[in-house]
Amino acid sequence: MDGLQVDDSHREKAYVPNDSNKMLAPHSYSIDTSTSTSPYQPPHPQTLPTLPTYQSEDRTPQRPRMPWGLSLGAYTILIIGITAVIMGAALSGGLGGALAAKSSDNKSVPTTTVTATVTNAAATATGSSAATASVTGVVRNYSPVLPAQVNTTALDCTDQATITSYSGDSYTLSCNTNYGGNDIMSFIAYTLDTCINACSNMNSIAGTTTCHGIMFNANMEKIYSEDMGNCWLKSLMASASEDGLPPSVGAVLATS
Repeated sequence: MDGLQVDDSHREKAYVPNDSNKMLAPHSYSIDTSTSTSPYQPPHPQTLPTLPTYQSEDRTPQRPRMPWGLSLGAYTILIIGITAVIMGAALSGGLGGALAAKSSDNKSVPTTTVTATVTNAAATATGSSAATASVTGVVRNYSPVLPAQVNTTALDCTDQATITSYSGDSYTLSCNTNYGGNDIMSFIAYTLDTCINACSNMNSIAGTTTCHGIMFNANMEKIYSEDMGNCWLKSLMASASEDGLPPSVGAVLATS
């Protein structure tokens, strides 16, 4: 064949005489048939095991991502500001409610003006007015006049009339009548009601009828200077007589 010729004579195989099934190695290999019992295997390239490759992990700490693209400092300032606004609104609401309630309480009780004029016993004896007072609504921070400054207390007495204490006890009145002796105790009372309520209260605490009536005298200044009291609780209402220092009243416990 014309053209490029390739010399492949060195690749020719040699065959063992009288045995066509045995193939000899190429001429480039040396064969020792004296000791080998099996056909020779030419060396061939061996594939080395491939070592696994590892990729180093990026251990650089990642910064937390803040909302809206803010930095950590800006986000912290924003949270502090929102918290301050919420707390301020809550405190303002609570304070406003308390002030409104206080204002409502102040409006519910009308302002009261009390005026009083106190005169001495000599002026009263000549017929001058002992005291004048004008009271409307509920009095706040009231401070009563001292007993030594009160000539007489108010006393509206109807003979044999009946009055009732706060606990429901009934008392029969005897105007300008004194019941001498049998005193349990005496104290200052600005009204007749205060005197009879003390009698009923003593019986309630004792659990038995200890106080059977009272003696009340409206001449507070004089009685206070002599006896340090103008209301007497009585263990027995006896020895009735006309009182020499009116106005006064004796009240006998009728029912309890």
